[in-house]
Amino acid sequence: MLHWLQLAQAFGVVGAVAFPKKLKFDMLFSTVSEMTTIKNFLEGERIYQAGESSRGAYIIETGWVNLYTDMEFHLVTLGEGELFGELGQIIDDQRSVTAIAKTDCQLKHIPQYILDDKFNAADPAIVGMFRAQAIRLRKANEQKVQMWSKIESLRAKMKALEAELDKM
Repeated sequence: MLHWLQLAQAFGVVGAVAFPKKLKFDMLFSTVSEMTTIKNFLEGERIYQAGESSRGAYIIETGWVNLYTDMEFHLVTLGEGELFGELGQIIDDQRSVTAIAKTDCQLKHIPQYILDDKFNAADPAIVGMFRAQAIRLRKANEQKVQMWSKIESLRAKMKALEAELDKM
Protein backbone atom coordinates (compact mmCIF):
# COMPACT_ATOMS: atom_id res chain seq x y z
CA MET A 1 0.00 0.00 0.00
CA LEU A 2 1.31 3.46 -0.93
CA HIS A 3 1.86 6.04 1.77
CA TRP A 4 -0.18 9.27 1.21
CA LEU A 5 3.03 11.30 0.88
CA GLN A 6 4.24 9.04 -1.91
CA LEU A 7 0.92 9.50 -3.70
CA ALA A 8 1.08 13.26 -3.22
CA GLN A 9 4.62 13.29 -4.58
CA ALA A 10 3.48 11.12 -7.48
CA PHE A 11 1.13 13.86 -8.53
CA GLY A 12 3.67 16.58 -7.74
CA VAL A 13 1.66 18.39 -5.08
CA VAL A 14 4.23 18.30 -2.30
CA GLY A 15 6.59 20.75 -3.95
CA ALA A 16 9.73 20.09 -5.87
CA VAL A 17 10.86 16.94 -4.10
CA ALA A 18 12.54 14.18 -6.07
CA PHE A 19 10.40 11.07 -6.09
CA PRO A 20 11.79 8.25 -3.94
CA LYS A 21 13.98 5.82 -5.89
CA LYS A 22 12.08 2.79 -4.58
CA LEU A 23 8.83 3.93 -6.20
CA LYS A 24 8.97 5.36 -9.70
CA PHE A 25 6.26 7.31 -11.49
CA ASP A 26 6.37 4.67 -14.21
CA MET A 27 5.00 2.17 -11.68
CA LEU A 28 1.97 4.40 -11.13
CA PHE A 29 1.42 4.80 -14.86
CA SER A 30 2.54 1.32 -15.94
CA THR A 31 -0.92 0.33 -17.17
CA VAL A 32 -0.91 3.25 -19.58
CA SER A 33 2.79 3.50 -20.47
CA GLU A 34 2.01 2.60 -24.07
CA MET A 35 -0.25 5.69 -24.18
CA THR A 36 2.50 8.08 -23.08
CA THR A 37 4.93 9.62 -25.53
CA ILE A 38 8.55 10.67 -25.23
CA LYS A 39 9.23 14.29 -26.19
CA ASN A 40 12.67 15.80 -26.63
CA PHE A 41 13.44 19.45 -25.87
CA LEU A 42 16.63 21.39 -26.49
CA GLU A 43 18.29 23.61 -23.88
CA GLY A 44 16.32 26.87 -23.61
CA GLU A 45 13.29 25.50 -25.44
CA ARG A 46 9.89 26.33 -23.98
CA ILE A 47 7.90 23.24 -22.98
CA TYR A 48 4.77 25.24 -22.15
CA GLN A 49 3.77 28.77 -21.19
CA ALA A 50 1.87 30.06 -18.14
CA GLY A 51 -1.75 30.68 -19.11
CA GLU A 52 -1.88 27.97 -21.78
CA SER A 53 -4.44 25.21 -21.53
CA SER A 54 -3.14 22.16 -19.72
CA ARG A 55 -2.96 19.06 -21.89
CA GLY A 56 -1.21 16.71 -19.51
CA ALA A 57 1.86 16.37 -17.32
CA TYR A 58 5.48 15.38 -17.82
CA ILE A 59 7.94 13.05 -16.10
CA ILE A 60 11.58 14.00 -16.63
CA GLU A 61 13.46 11.03 -18.09
CA THR A 62 16.76 12.90 -18.58
CA GLY A 63 17.89 16.50 -18.17
CA TRP A 64 16.72 19.50 -16.14
CA VAL A 65 13.67 21.77 -16.40
CA ASN A 66 13.21 25.26 -14.93
CA LEU A 67 9.79 26.51 -13.84
CA TYR A 68 9.04 30.25 -13.98
CA THR A 69 6.07 32.42 -13.07
CA ASP A 70 4.34 34.50 -15.72
CA MET A 71 6.53 37.37 -14.42
CA GLU A 72 9.65 35.33 -15.31
CA PHE A 73 10.50 34.67 -11.66
CA HIS A 74 12.43 31.40 -11.30
CA LEU A 75 10.60 29.04 -8.93
CA VAL A 76 12.50 25.77 -9.09
CA THR A 77 14.73 23.49 -11.16
CA LEU A 78 13.50 19.91 -11.55
CA GLY A 79 15.49 16.84 -12.54
CA GLU A 80 15.25 13.20 -13.50
CA GLY A 81 12.24 11.34 -12.14
CA GLU A 82 10.25 14.43 -11.22
CA LEU A 83 6.72 15.17 -12.35
CA PHE A 84 5.51 18.61 -13.41
CA GLY A 85 2.59 20.15 -15.26
CA GLU A 86 -0.07 18.43 -13.15
CA LEU A 87 -1.45 21.47 -11.30
CA GLY A 88 -3.57 22.51 -14.27
CA GLN A 89 -5.18 19.08 -14.17
CA ILE A 90 -5.93 19.26 -10.47
CA ILE A 91 -7.07 22.86 -9.97
CA ASP A 92 -8.14 24.16 -13.36
CA ASP A 93 -7.27 23.93 -17.02
CA GLN A 94 -4.58 26.62 -17.24
CA ARG A 95 -0.86 26.37 -16.69
CA SER A 96 0.25 28.38 -13.67
CA VAL A 97 3.95 28.42 -14.64
CA THR A 98 6.19 28.40 -17.69
CA ALA A 99 8.42 25.35 -18.14
CA ILE A 100 11.72 25.77 -20.00
CA ALA A 101 14.36 23.11 -20.66
CA LYS A 102 17.46 24.05 -18.63
CA THR A 103 19.42 21.39 -20.51
CA ASP A 104 18.61 19.13 -23.42
CA CYS A 105 16.00 16.84 -21.94
CA GLN A 106 13.77 13.90 -22.64
CA LEU A 107 10.29 14.00 -21.12
CA LYS A 108 7.54 11.44 -20.89
CA HIS A 109 4.24 13.16 -21.64
CA ILE A 110 1.18 11.87 -19.77
CA PRO A 111 -1.91 13.02 -21.66
CA GLN A 112 -4.73 14.82 -19.87
CA TYR A 113 -7.21 11.98 -20.32
CA ILE A 114 -4.91 9.55 -18.49
CA LEU A 115 -4.57 11.91 -15.52
CA ASP A 116 -8.33 12.50 -15.59
CA ASP A 117 -8.95 8.74 -15.58
CA LYS A 118 -6.60 8.30 -12.61
CA PHE A 119 -8.32 11.06 -10.64
CA ASN A 120 -11.83 9.91 -11.56
CA ALA A 121 -10.98 6.39 -10.34
CA ALA A 122 -9.44 7.64 -7.07
CA ASP A 123 -11.18 7.87 -3.72
CA PRO A 124 -12.86 11.33 -3.47
CA ALA A 125 -11.11 11.97 -0.14
CA ILE A 126 -7.71 11.42 -1.80
CA VAL A 127 -8.67 13.67 -4.72
CA GLY A 128 -9.73 16.35 -2.22
CA MET A 129 -6.40 16.11 -0.42
CA PHE A 130 -4.52 16.46 -3.72
CA ARG A 131 -6.56 19.50 -4.68
CA ALA A 132 -5.97 21.11 -1.28
CA GLN A 133 -2.21 20.50 -1.58
CA ALA A 134 -2.17 21.79 -5.15
CA ILE A 135 -3.96 24.98 -4.11
CA ARG A 136 -1.48 25.46 -1.25
CA LEU A 137 1.45 24.98 -3.62
CA ARG A 138 0.06 27.52 -6.08
CA LYS A 139 -0.52 30.02 -3.25
CA ALA A 140 3.00 29.41 -1.91
CA ASN A 141 4.41 30.12 -5.38
CA GLU A 142 2.39 33.35 -5.54
CA GLN A 143 3.61 34.39 -2.08
CA LYS A 144 7.20 33.70 -3.09
CA VAL A 145 6.80 36.03 -6.07
CA GLN A 146 5.18 38.74 -3.91
CA MET A 147 8.01 38.54 -1.38
CA TRP A 148 10.62 38.70 -4.13
CA SER A 149 8.88 41.74 -5.64
CA LYS A 150 8.95 43.48 -2.25
CA ILE A 151 12.64 42.67 -1.84
CA GLU A 152 13.41 44.08 -5.28
CA SER A 153 11.42 47.22 -4.47
CA LEU A 154 13.33 47.67 -1.22
CA ARG A 155 16.64 47.17 -3.05
CA ALA A 156 15.71 49.87 -5.54
CA LYS A 157 14.74 52.25 -2.73
CA MET A 158 17.98 51.51 -0.89
CA LYS A 159 19.98 52.19 -4.04
CA ALA A 160 18.18 55.51 -4.49
CA LEU A 161 18.87 56.45 -0.85
CA GLU A 162 22.53 55.53 -1.23
CA ALA A 163 22.74 57.73 -4.33
CA GLU A 164 21.20 60.62 -2.36
CA LEU A 165 23.68 60.07 0.47
CA ASP A 166 26.58 60.09 -1.99
CA LYS A 167 25.45 63.54 -3.19
CA MET A 168 25.80 64.97 0.33
